[in-house]
Formats: sequence, structure tokens, C-alpha cells
Amino acid sequence: MVRRLILAALMVAMASQGALAAPARLTPGEERPSPVLRVDLKTSDQILSNIRKRYPGRPNGPVEGPRPGPDGRLVYVIRWLTDTNEVMFITVDAESGQIISALGGR
Repeated sequence: MVRRLILAALMVAMASQGALAAPARLTPGEERPSPVLRVDLKTSDQILSNIRKRYPGRPNGPVEGPRPGPDGRLVYVIRWLTDTNEVMFITVDAESGQIISALGGR
């Protein structure tokens, strides 16, 4: 009997805190909020514009990303052809737009 009273008291306490609340129902067309933390990422057009200012040229293939980089940051990886026909691999932070590394070329 004591166990049942304790269990009932715990259930009431949990229900009052929302722990046992039923999930909210969505109306048609409504999307469930994503549990993933969203950050503002630069678009590939913004990234390419930033690269062009520093390294005249154009992308040489598709823009890869955003994807997790070695340190966990989201990055874009771009194969870049300079105006002098040199190939570079440029890694850009997807959140800040900052160039992290540029390999090849000059």
C-alpha cells in the first residue's frame, strides 16, 4: 500500500512538471521542430564571393559542404582554379566565411 502511494505521488509530481505530458499533435502541414541546434551558415555564393576577393579564379568542380571538418566545425571545401591555371583546395568555415586553409596554387 505504501509503495502504491509513493508511486502515485511520484506520478503526480512528474505530471505537474510535464514529464508525462503527451507530445503535442501537429496540424496538417505543420513541421515538428528539429532537435538539432541550427546555426546561420554562409551560402555557397557568399563563400565563393569571399574566395574570389583573395584568389582570382573560379570553382573547378562542385562546392562540397557544408560538412564537418577535422576540428568539428562545419566547412565548405572548394577545388579552385586560379586565373593562372593553378589548382587550389580551399577550406572555408561555413559559419563565419573565414578561409581556414588554401593548399596548392602560388
